[in-house]
Amino acid sequence: MEKLQGFEIQDQDANENREKRADVLLRFVDTSENIEPFHGQKLETIFSDKEHRRGFIKNLSTEEFTQLLEGLNGILRNKKKEDWKMDGQDVGVGGNIFTGLGYISPRQEDKPELLDKLLSSVKMMNKEGRNLKDIALAVSATINAIHPFLDGNGRTSRFVYSILAEGFNKEQIKKILSKSATLNGTEINIDPGLIKTKIDDMVEADLGIVNPEINKDKILGMRMGGDKIKFPEEIDEKQKELFMNLYDTDKNYLLWGIFEFLQNNPSLDKKQYLKQIEGGSVVLASSLTRNLNKERLDQILLNYRDLKKKYVEKIIDSIANPDKEEYQIEINGHKISLKTYFENRIKDEQEKRVEEERLEKEKTET
Repeated sequence: MEKLQGFEIQDQDANENREKRADVLLRFVDTSENIEPFHGQKLETIFSDKEHRRGFIKNLSTEEFTQLLEGLNGILRNKKKEDWKMDGQDVGVGGNIFTGLGYISPRQEDKPELLDKLLSSVKMMNKEGRNLKDIALAVSATINAIHPFLDGNGRTSRFVYSILAEGFNKEQIKKILSKSATLNGTEINIDPGLIKTKIDDMVEADLGIVNPEINKDKILGMRMGGDKIKFPEEIDEKQKELFMNLYDTDKNYLLWGIFEFLQNNPSLDKKQYLKQIEGGSVVLASSLTRNLNKERLDQILLNYRDLKKKYVEKIIDSIANPDKEEYQIEINGHKISLKTYFENRIKDEQEKRVEEERLEKEKTET
């Protein structure tokens, strides 16, 4: 099992000998002077010291960055070279039978653009002389949030964090890649799920949903509406299926996409779609879908896609620009940056794992 966004997902290769795959990867990087993005240098040379690491980041192109991630992930998953690619279409992460999925990654077709934005931010951080651990945090967290691959995103992000933050260390790399369930307490796990609710709140606030000055009819949620959800005949099956999947798995972001659609179409009679309740209103999904044409549904789904991209962009920007006012949050009566909050949460989780392992060891010994 591998963790992402605070939930667990079942890896396809969960029964694979991950230590063996780590050995294969290390043997592969021993020949890294033949890997095109490394331009004739060995991996241990590129990541031998801070100066070399900064030079590598400066000269790395988006195409090379993507190629390296795909190769690394492909080796860790024992895939043939021709199958090294981003294959995380429609990935949902975690949850359980009661709560449903905990996190839906952005649409697959948007992931290359998000990786490009990540690299642009990382290059700027590098140019400004930011700590390499900050850069490693941005890259590792974003890989997990984008979830470009069907499997192995956690191992891929841990490898990248390790070589960027600490440099090339074979023993450390083998250690972090050989864990099949949870990390040993001595290693760091960059889990963006630790700040998911904070990012969600920011996305929601940007839309004005929680601002009574902008939205007089505060939308509190979405309900079926009493009738079965039906669509006009002109809506194709693919659109219907996508809407219903999002309704079941990612209702908040779909709701926010609908809210944005209603805000951008003031001529629509919102009374058809909204029901007043105490404290605000709810969207009646069955009423909404009956009155959608193809163009309107396309607008809602495009809004949804853009909001999922915004979620990842805020993770990147909050680490790249931690002093921005929008990323200052109040914790226990004190304002701190979202980045600092994220780092504190990571540290807390790490200490929690150490304590759990200590107690488990004591239990075993007795």
